[in-house]
Amino acid sequence: MAFFTSAARLDADGPNLSRILGFYHWGGRYATSVAQGVEQIAALGGKLARLTLSSRYYSDYNLGSGCLPGLSLSEIAKADDIKRALDNEQIEVFMLTSYDATSFGDCLHHLYLNPGFYTTANVAALIKEYSDFTLYLYQTYRNTHKRFILSSWEGDNAVYCGAAQRYATDSVFRAECSRYLLEYSGNQSPEESIRGLTLWFQFVQQGIDDGRRRALDLGIGAKRVYFAPEFSAVHVLHDAGFKSVLYDVLPKLAFDYVSYSSYESINQPEPDKALIADLNLIQDIIGSSAIILGEVGFAQSAWGRDRVIARLDSVINAGVSWGVSYIFHWNVYDQSVIDDFGIYDVVGQPTALQEYYKQRIKTRDSNGSLVEPIGRFPCRRPCRQNGCYAGLKLPFTEFATGRCRSTSVLLLSAWPLDTAAAERNALPEENRCAAACTCSLVVRKLRPRSHGQPAPKSGHAPRATRPASNR
Repeated sequence: MAFFTSAARLDADGPNLSRILGFYHWGGRYATSVAQGVEQIAALGGKLARLTLSSRYYSDYNLGSGCLPGLSLSEIAKADDIKRALDNEQIEVFMLTSYDATSFGDCLHHLYLNPGFYTTANVAALIKEYSDFTLYLYQTYRNTHKRFILSSWEGDNAVYCGAAQRYATDSVFRAECSRYLLEYSGNQSPEESIRGLTLWFQFVQQGIDDGRRRALDLGIGAKRVYFAPEFSAVHVLHDAGFKSVLYDVLPKLAFDYVSYSSYESINQPEPDKALIADLNLIQDIIGSSAIILGEVGFAQSAWGRDRVIARLDSVINAGVSWGVSYIFHWNVYDQSVIDDFGIYDVVGQPTALQEYYKQRIKTRDSNGSLVEPIGRFPCRRPCRQNGCYAGLKLPFTEFATGRCRSTSVLLLSAWPLDTAAAERNALPEENRCAAACTCSLVVRKLRPRSHGQPAPKSGHAPRATRPASNR
């Protein structure tokens, strides 16, 4: 059975999704370890995995009950199960939803949300924990191609009692949340939690920077550990007059990426259009196109299998065409029979998504070559003047995708080294960007296919529109 939608398919002549598309493994009914889910991702052909590390990882992954109080991130990473997961040779990028022992060591109190938590001693301990963890990752994986992105869980939901959308739209829940905040973290209001979250992110980044410096002092160069604070609200909080991570936290941070848990966009009737519009808005606010879709997915019991596949196809195509850095599907395993976003169900059997992703991950470009991302570069001239790739020197074995704010194009030529030849192959006028728009390029290296390797086949699946529902 073919699962792909027709018009917007990128995989026939675009990137190999194994290096863009990954999977979130955070518990689930059938999960029995961290390594188990990572092995399932690798078995699909995936190269990206997202995990959660905190003092409660035993209960998160059904390894046991209770909390492992005070266990630092470095100590957690050295645990046999997690070490085996991180050592998996096929996984090249790990995104780690990380909660430190300094501010969440009892698995209950989210002290990082409380501005009063940030005493001199606590700040020093927090920075040291992230510095030590960063240095550990540099030292342990210095002879590999692995990269690690340290992130968080949905900052807006963390601030607004786990449900930012309800807080913005439901006055009864809002009143309950205000009492909860007072009891939960000692804060008088969400505004205090916003301040606390901002401080936490700032000190996490300082710790990562310090760990990188320590690694460099030891002769371990390059960049291996990155920071990507996560948010989940684009419109709903801001439009209702409430503070949000996107508008009130991210502009105050230094980051490598931002992560958007994208349900507010993708649960709209036309998820691809909503996502593109919101990605453009996010880029305008943060001043960067280094955006990760930290969660995408749809409950199969709510939407139906065919609609889930059609919507996922639309969302993934939109994200790739826009130029997001990575996309992570929620989740490897279903949480329950109604919280069923997974590629495996509550008894460990593959869902329809498993075959869908197996096909998408293993797709090839139109010439049958695997496509390997090797970098993102800014254009050096306005798009309209000479095309999105003008001014770049590209080896003969490379091609590039160019993206403008409102236009997505694929440059299909294989170019020689000199820019003059690139300019001779400039895009037709109608395919160029609007005046004064500047592009970004994702340059990817083509690896020749083996003899006899078949070209991809196209297929069709029904599109569907349906009223939005929440994850």
